[in-house]
Amino acid sequence: MHPESTLDGSNLFQYLNKSFKENPNNKRIDLPSSIGEGYVKRVELFGKINILIVQCKLNMEEKGDRKITHGRQEYISFSFRNLLNSTKNFHPPFLPYIQLSSSNTALNISLPAQTPINNIIVGVKIDYLSELIKSDSEHSILDVILANNQPFLYEEMISDKISIIAKEIFDFDSDEALSDLCYKIKSEELIYHFLLMLLKRNNENYPINNADIHALQEVRNKLLDDLTICPSLDNLAAMANMSKSKVSRLFKQIFGQSIYNYHQKMRILEAANLIKTQQMTVSDAGFQVGFSNLSHFTRIFERYMGMNPKKYSKIK
Repeated sequence: MHPESTLDGSNLFQYLNKSFKENPNNKRIDLPSSIGEGYVKRVELFGKINILIVQCKLNMEEKGDRKITHGRQEYISFSFRNLLNSTKNFHPPFLPYIQLSSSNTALNISLPAQTPINNIIVGVKIDYLSELIKSDSEHSILDVILANNQPFLYEEMISDKISIIAKEIFDFDSDEALSDLCYKIKSEELIYHFLLMLLKRNNENYPINNADIHALQEVRNKLLDDLTICPSLDNLAAMANMSKSKVSRLFKQIFGQSIYNYHQKMRILEAANLIKTQQMTVSDAGFQVGFSNLSHFTRIFERYMGMNPKKYSKIK
C-alpha cells in the first residue's frame, strides 16, 4: 500500500484508512479484537519512501481490491509477503513472495484468517528510485519500471537474505535514535536484493494489461493447487483465454521462469519442507510431491537446492 493506492472491500482496510486519516501523526495502529490481534505500522521517510509494516493475526479472511490509478504516478510498491512463513506453506495465500507492481495495476489482496501475517510494503517515489539505479538502468525491466506508465507485475520468491533483513525490520525498536535512517537503509536493502533477482532475467518484456495479469495469477494458483502434476499447457491456455505462446511468454515475464520450471521448483521446495519440518524420508517426500522415481527426484532436487536430498536432510 503506498500513498496513491486505495483499497476497498475489507473491514481491515477500511479500519486502517479511517484510523490513519483521523490520526495522521500516529505511526502504529493496534488492531481491535473485533478484527484480530497485532499491529500495522506506517513509517514515512524523507518524502521519498513509505513503509507499511504488518504483523497480525485476523479473525476472518480479509479481501480487498487495489483500485487502478491512471497515468504515470509518483510511487510504485514493493510488497514483501509472508516473510516469516515458519510453516513453509507454498500454497496461496501463504506463499512467501515479493511483488512489484505499477500503481495502474489492479490487484486483489487476500489475507488469511487465524494465520500469522508478516508483511512489509515499501512505496518508493519513482524519481528517487531512478536516482538510485540510473547508472544501471540499461535493462528492459528497469526501463518498464522507471517509465511507470503501463501496467506491470513482477514476482519472485523470498530469498534468505531478504528474510534476514525483514526480521531486522520487524525486531527494530522505532524509539531508538536515528530510527528513520535505519528504516530507510533497510527498506533500500530489500529493494536492492529484489532488483538484483530481477536483473538476472533475460527475457523480453511485452505489453500486458490487467486482465492478463489476473489470468496469469490464476494460472500460478492452479499450478500450486496440486504439486504432484503439472497441468497441460493446452488446459492452462484455455483457462487464461490465451494462446499457448502468449500464456507461456507472459507467465515467464511475471514469474521469471517457464510454467514447467516454476512448477518443478515449487515441488522441490515443498519436498524440502517435508524433509526438514516433518522429518519425512527422502523417498516419502519425493512421492508426496509426485515423483515415483527416486533417482529422478534426487537429480531434480540437487538442481534446485544445490545438494542431494539425503545431504539436505542432515543439515541442522
